[in-house]
Amino acid sequence: MKNIKNPLAVLEERLNSAAQFCSAYIKKYDEIKLWEIFGGVQRSVGIQIEKGYLKESASGTTSALTIRLFGEHGNVGSASIKDLSNPSAKRAIEKAKSTMKVSLPNPEFKGLVKPPNKYPDIQTEWDRDIENLTIDDTTDVIDRFLQEPARDKRIKSISGGLSYSDGRIIIINSNGIDLTDKTTSASIAIGYTMEEIINGKKENSSAYDGQEFIYFKEIHNVIDKLFDETYKKAERGIRKHKIETGKFPAVLSPRAVDVLITTPICSAIDAEKVYHNRSFLQYYLNQKIGVDFLTINDDPWLKGGLLTSPFDVEGTPTKPISIIKNGVLKSFLHNNYTANLFDTESTGHASRGWYSPSIGISSSNILLNTGDYTKEEMISEIQKGVYFDITYDHANLVTGEFSGMVSSGFLIEEGEIKNALRETMFGINLIDFFKKIKGFSKNRVRKESSYLPFALISDISFSGQ
Repeated sequence: MKNIKNPLAVLEERLNSAAQFCSAYIKKYDEIKLWEIFGGVQRSVGIQIEKGYLKESASGTTSALTIRLFGEHGNVGSASIKDLSNPSAKRAIEKAKSTMKVSLPNPEFKGLVKPPNKYPDIQTEWDRDIENLTIDDTTDVIDRFLQEPARDKRIKSISGGLSYSDGRIIIINSNGIDLTDKTTSASIAIGYTMEEIINGKKENSSAYDGQEFIYFKEIHNVIDKLFDETYKKAERGIRKHKIETGKFPAVLSPRAVDVLITTPICSAIDAEKVYHNRSFLQYYLNQKIGVDFLTINDDPWLKGGLLTSPFDVEGTPTKPISIIKNGVLKSFLHNNYTANLFDTESTGHASRGWYSPSIGISSSNILLNTGDYTKEEMISEIQKGVYFDITYDHANLVTGEFSGMVSSGFLIEEGEIKNALRETMFGINLIDFFKKIKGFSKNRVRKESSYLPFALISDISFSGQ
């Protein structure tokens, strides 16, 4: 019997072949002074559960290669392909070259990344089991979704899903960068909808949570806890309470800490946003923006981190950095281009999609410091306030103003969590807000690639509708 190659392995061979073809073909043209090739292939599987039933199961492979060509004065042309054949690659190069010729000079472009003396001795973790995982291997997880409505007659539906993927990337440029990497991910998402008749009126509640991992087996380690916690949140949300308008102390869940603290900060220290005056933190480098005990680090070398890697998508070596130390903003995040704009070094935070010529900036593994409280001690301190779980609104990164709906939150009375909040708005100014942090919990919870504690806030403005 003939051995059948894994579809991803076949795609990876095509990716490498296409990249080598492109690098050889580009060298034919003297007017192309610098060039860069970035690409990837991925096999992914997604299983969707809706209203307690298996709605959809899909699997497939994707591939992409992006070529950027630079002329003598920084003028650039780019093109992307999904078909990794040589004719398709040739057409993409010709298209990028034509665009390069008519594009405007860019005096701010100083060049592409050059190979370092050595990269950090950091291995990107990946799950060999995912390479050969099939949908049949996930039936126990799927069955848990299908059986869950029997837990409580008030459960009207269970939705969510399971997904996993295995990918490869390649980075090559005219300065001698020649890198490959591999990644795997597995994620689970759970959503409850519950309903109960209270005082003759139908009350509804929804709750959602999820998590992403490198290794598929990790899902089995957390699935019971994730279902239980999401169920309890939905159950507590059935009985709702309106809060009067005013300022109240609050306890933030790690999800709320992410949305209200770390995500706005990490987005606002994107050096491109700073350069274009689109960041509320643009004038705060080396200035105090929060309480003395606020410290946030970015660690791309973190063992087991979702975004751990020895290099970014341009080939720049990564390194741990301090974003905020003792309340002081210590660093912006740079890719190669913004580092040249600021006359500094790239921090190794370049980011990009496979099928995009644009290079952005994003953080890696974020760690916010812990404190002295337990979650229960934080709640017990509050006579009347709010347990703020999540909002799906976003801060205005230009002004630092943040207003929106408390998507999931609960009233705290006499040191205990009570009913869910009904139609409650909040409003904060982020710089003021960072100075209202009273403490953090002793433990951290991982949310995607961030490791976050609970937080106690002296006051937030809430408005009951």
